[in-house]
Amino acid sequence: MPLRAQAQDPSFVQFTIDFPRTQEAQTNPEEWNSKWEKYFNQFDLPPDMIFMKEVQSNTSFHRSVSDLLHYYSILYTQTCEVQYRVGGRACHALLTCDLGRKWTTAGEDVRRKHTLRALSEACAMANNLNQARAYCSDILRLNHLSKDGKTLISLLRAMIPEDLSNIPKTPYYFPEARWDSLRKQVEKEHSANSIEKITFDETFHLRTKLIYHVLEFMFMSFLGWELDKVRVMKNTSVKVDKEAQKLATKGYKANLESIYGREAAKEIRKDDLAAWKDRKAKRGYFCMLCHKAEGEEKFSRCSECWNKQQRDWKYCSKTCQKKDWAEGNHKKICGKPLTAETALESAPPLRPEGAPEVRQVGPPRNGFKRSPALVQHVYMLNLNPTADLFLKTGTGQGGFMKTDTPYLPIQNRVRAARDKAMCEGDKQSASLLCHYITWFCWAKHWDTKQGYDFKMMVEQMEKEYEYPDLKQAMLKLQEKQFRDPIRRPPLVADLHPLQWAGFIALDHTDVNRRLTF
Repeated sequence: MPLRAQAQDPSFVQFTIDFPRTQEAQTNPEEWNSKWEKYFNQFDLPPDMIFMKEVQSNTSFHRSVSDLLHYYSILYTQTCEVQYRVGGRACHALLTCDLGRKWTTAGEDVRRKHTLRALSEACAMANNLNQARAYCSDILRLNHLSKDGKTLISLLRAMIPEDLSNIPKTPYYFPEARWDSLRKQVEKEHSANSIEKITFDETFHLRTKLIYHVLEFMFMSFLGWELDKVRVMKNTSVKVDKEAQKLATKGYKANLESIYGREAAKEIRKDDLAAWKDRKAKRGYFCMLCHKAEGEEKFSRCSECWNKQQRDWKYCSKTCQKKDWAEGNHKKICGKPLTAETALESAPPLRPEGAPEVRQVGPPRNGFKRSPALVQHVYMLNLNPTADLFLKTGTGQGGFMKTDTPYLPIQNRVRAARDKAMCEGDKQSASLLCHYITWFCWAKHWDTKQGYDFKMMVEQMEKEYEYPDLKQAMLKLQEKQFRDPIRRPPLVADLHPLQWAGFIALDHTDVNRRLTF
């Protein structure tokens, strides 16, 4: 849609920009991308001008605060869910499919092909996502994403949630100086219930969500995975200012004609209308609790919200409707205008199916950023609260073996070291923990008895703690262990000799067997 840019400064020249059309992303992705690159090179409007334009649009359509907040609360929830999904898939791709090595060593032409596909597929999903590319000139440039293979891997590592046990409550925002500055300015100058604040939040989350989609489609396309057919949600608020809509249509026609001339503009409008009808036909409703998509069987709506607010709040079943009410989510806003406080509070809790009720490994502390491998390990532990560790041995489900310690005095020490290693990134705790469990399995001769691949096990530990010198640290701990007459590993060096003797007597343990790397 054409964008008319203007400013209060009388010396500022008014001009019109026609963003590349959403439908062109699929019909002619090369040309569509070239138009975007041309826009970035010639204009690349700063965030504050984009923000002014969006505020002007919402104001001219007389969109109410409640209406804007309803849409924003859904967008916010979706953005969190997309980050969770992409993060989980990225972990799998990096750890199981060797994405990091394969992508960085692929030819630039290969990376470029999959990047272009990802950009076009993501922007083709919805008109607002296509327009949101204008908000992402720092990241969503074809050359930027494809030239250096490390760029994608770095972006994925940054946005992978710290804990895959639950959907994040706050999305990861990709830092950009201009957007970050504008965000602080808006928060300082405008109240939470102002058109300006809500408009900025909507724009900012569209930027974030689009980047998530593009990164996801890049590695999925590269690995040969089928791309998701994302179904876009129908507008669940039907309040329309018809006069404002007429004025917007008139302005749209005038802007097109000023750029292309009357005859060409007429054909473009015809094409835009057909594309809009096609996208509209593919949209659907979703259950506001479980997010199930509406099929042939139509969902029922909340009559109070519809009659009093013309808000189409739908449920797939009476079960979901009653559950949402019982949990207090919908009760807060049923039939009432939304406020900044109630909009997000009333959203259904973000909780993936099968998520653990209690996490045995908590979130990172003191600014520690977990590696993708460690994020995956923590996720597995939180799904299996009786496990102490999962070891990549080449055996068991997915090549991992679950380990637990049946002797409480030792288990307490294992879990204390695990907590510091996994939540704080403490290298000493990681060394003690990894040495203990590796030596213990080695002393049990599980390489020959169970088929454990110790090389694979230690390499996984090095990835998890991003600790290339882990082997050397473990060998130093082994020397300390073998200076102990009863061969207690340093992790349990304070254990009473009788306790240690009783523990190793539970099963055959070759205490004199040394690790060899």
